[in-house]
Amino acid sequence: MSDPDEWVSDDLSISDDEILYRRVLKADSGSFTVDRISGETRLGKGAFSLNDRDKEPPAGCSVCLEGLMRIHEILTCDLADWETHGVGRFHAKDVRRGEGGIIASEDPDDPVLGKAHALLRTKSPGLPRPEWNYVRSAILEHAVYFDSDPGYSDVQADGTEGTTAHPSRETS
Repeated sequence: MSDPDEWVSDDLSISDDEILYRRVLKADSGSFTVDRISGETRLGKGAFSLNDRDKEPPAGCSVCLEGLMRIHEILTCDLADWETHGVGRFHAKDVRRGEGGIIASEDPDDPVLGKAHALLRTKSPGLPRPEWNYVRSAILEHAVYFDSDPGYSDVQADGTEGTTAHPSRETS
């Protein structure tokens, strides 16, 4: 952005196939629903709720871009403290189906994930609730929840998605 007050809602250089991750607090029951038929845990509205800080500049819902994670050698095991958090994984096209957008926005306050940080945005500045609800609904239709390290995604030529294993960070 050349003008810091200019609202940019989407960076079209981010591919529709880009994988995004959203960290979710496991203890927040509002972030989950349980499918009554399959019993599968799915992300709920609370996983993509905005607080007042999200609406202040630079404004947006925080996510990590897998492409930037790979470039900066950030492993998926670094996405969360897996004891307390899980992650939702979805595609940029899911955000755009809801008429939202994604912009890369490095977070200098996060030494681990900061270079892979991005923001989900609405077309209008300030993330108006009706617009954000539409974006969030589109994401929730396709987001997959992981309560442990999912590994990198591995999108096949036929569009199916798997997982690419990677070494975990050693802890001392």
